Amino acid sequence: MENGYLGKKIIATRLSQLAQCQTHLACQWLRKHSPSFEYETLGFSTQGDRLIDIPLKDIGGKGAFVKELQQALLERKADFAVHSMKDLPLTGVEGLSVSGFYAGENAPFDVLVSAYLHWENLPSGSCIGTSSLRRAVQFLKLRPDCIVRPLRGNVLTRLERLNKGDFNGLILAEAGLNRLQLKQPYDVFELHEMVPAFNQGILGIECRDDDTVSSQLLGNISDRSVALRTQWERTIAQIFDASCKSAIGVYAQVLSCEPLSVHLYIFACKNWDCMQSEDAIFSNLDLAKQWTKEQFDCDHTSWAICQVTFT
Repeated sequence: MENGYLGKKIIATRLSQLAQCQTHLACQWLRKHSPSFEYETLGFSTQGDRLIDIPLKDIGGKGAFVKELQQALLERKADFAVHSMKDLPLTGVEGLSVSGFYAGENAPFDVLVSAYLHWENLPSGSCIGTSSLRRAVQFLKLRPDCIVRPLRGNVLTRLERLNKGDFNGLILAEAGLNRLQLKQPYDVFELHEMVPAFNQGILGIECRDDDTVSSQLLGNISDRSVALRTQWERTIAQIFDASCKSAIGVYAQVLSCEPLSVHLYIFACKNWDCMQSEDAIFSNLDLAKQWTKEQFDCDHTSWAICQVTFT
């Protein structure tokens, strides 16, 4: 049964193959709940996509992947924008809201893509590619005898560098590989090895606040566990003032919605001498926030900028 009438919408999306694939998945999900839904995409090459030789922190951080899409919404050139939620800054844009949340296969974890498969099999001195401080410090904690070098660009570009022999392995998001249906061999990091980025694997559909019909429908059809995970992880990330300058991992595994039970995993690194991982189960977000502040001594320790460097 149709939950609401959406009609035809213009969808703003990035031009990368993964972004196009994720937009298609999100739109299939929308059509399942609103058969009247039709769409056409409006593609954008964002600043983050164009300036791949510059560290993300130097070109506006996570917002470098979404500004053009959000501007299209504000200028009414588009009705919806589909984002990878991990690319969306913690501070929203006035007049816009993310109302729809979709995870699909629910693969929030990081993986090592390598012919050696598991990280323990890598030869000493192996070169690993990632542009994420969070991934870099957690990997080097496991394998301090390896080298991590910055690597930006879309998933296919990174895999080309791996297959050319520039790297012995890459650390990527499992969700991206699955959605692109790539056959590269990979091994999933366990949570005690690498805590993922907040909202990794979640797609968000953003619309204008004045489009109340669409906003309400998106909220109604979103899976509650995905919406809860999104909220919990973003709330905890805000405590750390997390950004691309941080090395913060947050994963809220929703064990049950009724009654609410969430297993919260957090990793934070300020420098090599100040690094911490904690996990606990909660039934209340306020309790989780208080526990986080106490466990990571957030009143006296700033985790916003990770001082570890790697080349």
